[in-house]
Amino acid sequence: MSHFFVRACSNGHYEIDYKPARKGQVCRECGEQLIDSCPNCGEVIKDWTFYGSSMMPPAAADFALPETCAKCGADFPWKGKPSKRVGNKQGR
Repeated sequence: MSHFFVRACSNGHYEIDYKPARKGQVCRECGEQLIDSCPNCGEVIKDWTFYGSSMMPPAAADFALPETCAKCGADFPWKGKPSKRVGNKQGR
């Protein structure tokens, strides 16, 4: 089983990786702190589970970084900013 998480910064840059964001981990694009869950309620922004083995993160061509939390409705820090996937593209 493979599990992947979205990690995003306040500027709307995001990456998809098999690990959640670590405390103090920063964006490769701008240096802002990465989060993987809602700062208000702790709900994970987005995760995927694949049954079987997958070493590459999902292509996520249809993934749009949400502007609000699906659980509590709080605005994410990047609301109103364009999102951009950085790092961790296929082939890493």
